Amino acid sequence: MAPRVVAAAFAAALTILAALPSALAQGGAACPPIPHPPVVRVDAVNAGVVYDLSQDARAISALFGRDPGFNMTVRGLTKAEMGVEVRATVSFMSNGQTHCAWPSRVEVVVGFSTPQRVYVDRNFPPGTCQHAAVREHEDMHVRINLEGLHRLAEILRDGLTRAVSDRGYPIRTHDREWARRAIGEAMSGYVMAVAAAEGAQRDARHAAIDTPESYRAMSARCLGW
Repeated sequence: MAPRVVAAAFAAALTILAALPSALAQGGAACPPIPHPPVVRVDAVNAGVVYDLSQDARAISALFGRDPGFNMTVRGLTKAEMGVEVRATVSFMSNGQTHCAWPSRVEVVVGFSTPQRVYVDRNFPPGTCQHAAVREHEDMHVRINLEGLHRLAEILRDGLTRAVSDRGYPIRTHDREWARRAIGEAMSGYVMAVAAAEGAQRDARHAAIDTPESYRAMSARCLGW
């Protein structure tokens, strides 16, 4: 996904989230100001990297799960799973049957709760030219994942802070549970939309280094593949 398209996706998601208060508000007198500024916390989790030298090229190819193309043999592979958790706390000021609701706290945990696992063909042990070449390439994938993680955390922190600080909060409602659910779903929806857009950009960066040219350059470094 091109950077311009990703930026547009971020902007669209934030616009929808910022418009939420007016979309949810029910009739009645305006609510008083919220008593305390909302709290936004976004934690980026990085469990590190594990280098696995237990598999040969055939097993690594099976883990890869598809034909790499370019008449290449898969000698290395980086496996990583980025998770996202969202928790929104909705607070209320109540007066009889009417309630004023706002997201008083939004917490997001994003990242790698288990280590990224880098496979390197066991037939090329540490100290060999081939091992160094494969590991150098896979470490580029690791860096892309970590850079993407920190970028995502920054975007979410900024976007959520702006959204929950919007002057449209608190909103007036007659149904506490409905407001709690609607605000929580909106926060989660924004986070997931941004994570998906950033994930597409991260995948594009991975693809940009998995090219015939990069594989040929790696192969040319060593003899005896």
